[in-house]
Amino acid sequence: MNSILSLFIVLSALGEKPPGVDERVVFLGDSITHNGGYVAYIDAVIRLTGMEKTFELINMGLSSETASGLSEEDHPFPRPCVLERIDRVLKMMKPDTIVLCYGMNDGIYAPLDDERFKAYRKGINTIIRKADAAEAKVILLTPFPFDAVAAGKKGSLAKKGGEVPLGFKAIYPDYDKVLARYSKWILKQGERVSKVVDIRTPITDYLAEKRKEDPDFVLSGDGVHMNAEGQMLTGRVLLKAWDLPEEVVFPGGYYELVRKKMAAQRDGWLAHVGHKRPMKGTPPTLEEAFATAAELEDKINAKLAASSVPATP
Repeated sequence: MNSILSLFIVLSALGEKPPGVDERVVFLGDSITHNGGYVAYIDAVIRLTGMEKTFELINMGLSSETASGLSEEDHPFPRPCVLERIDRVLKMMKPDTIVLCYGMNDGIYAPLDDERFKAYRKGINTIIRKADAAEAKVILLTPFPFDAVAAGKKGSLAKKGGEVPLGFKAIYPDYDKVLARYSKWILKQGERVSKVVDIRTPITDYLAEKRKEDPDFVLSGDGVHMNAEGQMLTGRVLLKAWDLPEEVVFPGGYYELVRKKMAAQRDGWLAHVGHKRPMKGTPPTLEEAFATAAELEDKINAKLAASSVPATP
């Protein structure tokens, strides 16, 4: 391992930004964020915009996670809660900004309930308070919408009088109304945080427009998790909210390499910071993850050079 990479790993393990990085942005969320498509899309666009300020985007989304600490009775394991790891994220990673997107799992796929809603608000409020204390800016995203059409095709909607309790296996058919209520509350938090971004409305509007021509059109295979198109749409919504170009021409294979690099870093950071979700296999160490990321960075720069696009320093 070369000395520059070793220094990079040491600095990162201490929570320091790499040389040349002005702002570290950490994305926290559930499986939709863990997928990483929208975070990688944002990163891929930013790298090609020629911005004076440089950003390090790190995906720390964790599948099954909530901000409320709640879980279904028949879930395979207690859902992890971001509150269990937020102190370590802030201390070990020292983000300048955290982007929060929770809600899909927090309603537990059941009708609106005052206690569940209260737990969700308490979780988000706790993260804001802790981020403020750590002098990290907060960007709040509304929850993603739930698509009952897609869930119905998948067969995951609860049946009236069914024996399976409400939850991710049997979702309340009007669950999107719960997420709409959660989103309405998120949108009122603008004065408390750096920015609030409504991702729910553009995605819902996009779905409605597409279904005028194709009633079976979906952005999710199960009504919960965004597919590739949904992930990239989310990225475009966020770029627009930040007054950045929504789309640029990517060299062939470029986005895929950026996504692989971010996934490698994500897996290393998740293991390094720690969490409560059971995972398959042995996670990479931070050193292994960064070595993989460095190899992919070389390929990314080679791809850009071959495409006459300036490589990042």
